[in-house]
Formats: sequence, C-alpha cells, structure tokens
Amino acid sequence: MARYDRAITVFSPDGHLFQVEYALEAVRKGNAAVGVRGTDTIVLGVEKKATPKLQDSRSVRKIVSLDNRIALACAGLKADARILINQARNECQSHRLTVEDPVTVEYITRYIAGLQQKYTQSGGVRPFGLSTLIIGFDPYTGVPALYQTDPSGTFSAWKANATGRNSNSMREFLEKNYKETSGQETVKLAIRALLEIATTMSHLYIVIPSDMTILPFIGHVIRACADNAIDEILFMPGDVFSDHNLLGFRTFYIALQVVFKVQVVESGGKNIEIAVMTRETGLRQLDEAEIDAIVAEIEAEKAAAEAAKKAPSKET
Repeated sequence: MARYDRAITVFSPDGHLFQVEYALEAVRKGNAAVGVRGTDTIVLGVEKKATPKLQDSRSVRKIVSLDNRIALACAGLKADARILINQARNECQSHRLTVEDPVTVEYITRYIAGLQQKYTQSGGVRPFGLSTLIIGFDPYTGVPALYQTDPSGTFSAWKANATGRNSNSMREFLEKNYKETSGQETVKLAIRALLEIATTMSHLYIVIPSDMTILPFIGHVIRACADNAIDEILFMPGDVFSDHNLLGFRTFYIALQVVFKVQVVESGGKNIEIAVMTRETGLRQLDEAEIDAIVAEIEAEKAAAEAAKKAPSKET
C-alpha cells in the first residue's frame, strides 16, 4: 500500500496533504496563544510553561515585534518560528527602504502566509510547524487588525481568536463573551480566555463489549481527543453488567473510566505572557505584577458573580 505522507507534494486519494496535517498537529500540541482586537487596543496573550530554575526566562519570548506597530505571537515549533520571524522582519525593513513607508498588517500577513504556503508545494522541504497571530494598526487609517495564519498558508482576519493547545475551548469562550471593548477590558478578556485552559482533569465514561480488543480502542480514543494535548490516559475498569436482549444472548459490557491528565496552567503572571498594543505607545509587555493584579481582579469579579447567584432572591 502506498504511503502518501512521505512527500509533501503527493496528495492522498481523498485529497489530503498529510505533511500539512501533521504540521497542524504540531500546532495543536504547542503553547496556547490568544489575540483580542479592541476599539483602541489589541492584546496578545500566550501560555508560558514552567522554565528551569537556572534559565533566564527573559530569553524565552513568545510575543515579538515585527515593526513599529506590528507584533506576532505563535503556537508550534519555536525553531520554525525564529526563521519565519527573521524573514518577516527583513521584509518589513526592505519594504520601508524601498517605498519609504511602513508595511500594513495585511501586507506582512500575506507575506508570512505566502512563505508558509510555499513550503507545502516544494520537494525536499517540510511545512512550518506553527500558526501565527499577527496584530497591528494600519499606518494610514489607524484601524486595529488581527490576523491568523496556519501551516497550510491560509490567513484570515478576526475580532478575537486562539491557536495552540485547547484552542477550541478558548475560541468557544471568546465567541460567548466577546464584545467591542477598549483599554483594560480588552486585556481582561484575553487573560480570561487563557485562564480557561487551566483545566486539571477531565473524565469520560465509555462502555464497550468485554471481549473487545482494547489496544485498537485506545488508539481511537487518543486520535479522537488529540486536541486536548493529552499527556497520559489511564483506563480504570468500572461496573460490569449484561444485556439479555442483544442478539438473543447475554453480552457483557465493561464501563471504562478514561482519565485525561491535562497539563495545568496556574493562574498568575508567571504562567501567562501578555502584550498590549496601542496606536500611541506601540507594543508593551506587561510585567508579572500587572498580570497578577488583573488576574486577582478577574477572580474577585467571578467570586462576586457566584455569590450573587447563590444569594436568596428578595421577596417582593
């Protein structure tokens, strides 16, 4: 049987480029990143995993500037990101020297997406294993913009979006809670979206016939739940019961409790990196104390809302 994932230029019979899909899988296993566009502020936030005690955390930056009013955050392979970022910066400088004007956000997004797409149709190369969130202000109109690109080379504009680990959960949260905001409220929304991935553990109960082979079943579970960046799956047998009516004879079933151990992101400035861009001041990285203060404010608001729900309603 032919293998269609050995060359980037070969389509499978059903129209897939497997190397591109593998690159998308690398993005889903990468750090979470979120972008929120406000009326006068754009915010990028990324998940920071714990760094070794002797490592200088300032040397690991996941939000970078491309130009004076353009910044980028990414999810996926950091080595690939370094190459893409350097080429994007060179293009920004080349454009400024050639036409004596800064690039627009859409222009540099098209350039990055075109570079990513180029690496999906050339032999001897592989796709970039990263997805980017690009923010900036138009140098002529001052309108804020947020774009996303992925390893296939597609790009699109967004009001708010997320990529990387648990991006589906964050995107659902943004869809439910997004509204046109400005200033500090935009920062709060981005941080709240990142805090949504701080899930300690999720459980799933599955019922299968007791004589079913378990090993192939485990593979199906892993593939079905790949978006959760599962570290480990533990199968714990539950109750065994029988069905007298299935096919006219007794069939035994096993209820399996599947426990997904998900990486935990603790609340606070040490685990979240936030950058805020305004037209006047450009990109500014928030320090840990500022992030901790905003997280504490968010938790206080959440506690007040829960207390208001539990409070007995006043009789009229």
